[in-house]
Amino acid sequence: MSSIPRRRPSHCSLDSMRDIFLEVLLPRVFDLHQDGEILFSEIRALLPEHFPDRLGSAEPLKRIEPEHVAEVLGYCQRQGQKSVDWKRANRSLGRIFIGRSGIKPLHASIKMVFPRKKSDPTSLVALFDRLCKLFAPDFACLHYMAEADVQTARENGTGNFLDVARTKFNFNVTTHQLIKYLPDLYWATVLGAPYTELLGIDNVVTAPVHRVEALGPSAVYLQLTGSLDDLQDNFDGAQAIRQAAKLHLNTNAKCCAFFDSSLGVDYPYCIPSFFEGQYALGRVVPNALH
Repeated sequence: MSSIPRRRPSHCSLDSMRDIFLEVLLPRVFDLHQDGEILFSEIRALLPEHFPDRLGSAEPLKRIEPEHVAEVLGYCQRQGQKSVDWKRANRSLGRIFIGRSGIKPLHASIKMVFPRKKSDPTSLVALFDRLCKLFAPDFACLHYMAEADVQTARENGTGNFLDVARTKFNFNVTTHQLIKYLPDLYWATVLGAPYTELLGIDNVVTAPVHRVEALGPSAVYLQLTGSLDDLQDNFDGAQAIRQAAKLHLNTNAKCCAFFDSSLGVDYPYCIPSFFEGQYALGRVVPNALH
């Protein structure tokens, strides 16, 4: 696993107590032109206040008009760029990483960070739901980082502080974590085909959370509570639901799939067979998990 490269830290790194993180991981290469047009069309329709006013593959990002987004994406693709970043003056940020095929493939990812006080949770959920239905991810999450989550993210490798003052926090789920364990259940989590096969679809759809919805035949949306604000206003209650759901999924699947701080990062957790088995690592016992 040491050969799996870590992506460079995203510039999507702000005060973890103020931001909402959205991430969608695809089991294929992201087409900047075609997929990018779909992505930004959905952002413009559902979250126009967060549509980027700067876009590009390198800093400083160039100011852009909405009608020129497709043109810039096409240019980035022709130039062979592996990622595209965007910003808006209201502090929302985003990044597309196109992924990698071939030997040791990597998930493509769509990552967005929204300032909590300037974002409508209902619209964020609508965008998250729409992107998961359009792009069929292996894994996706929408989460507001409560203080306790910061420590967990640091332990499971999905987060780190970027400054000595500990005000800028980077959160990022990647293939590097998923080939070792499921890092956590987030406020909204989508478990795609690899996970519903591993954990059992019947097991996943009966998880004891506020909302469970099938997204097609092999992906499931899980939402811990009724409001994203519960992660701040009633964290203990949300945490109890999260722990009960993880216990349900682990126990009924007869394996430990979720990272556990008492077991550490090197414990042999059970994982799905990603990318046609390239990262199976012998930890999944076929037909023994249902």
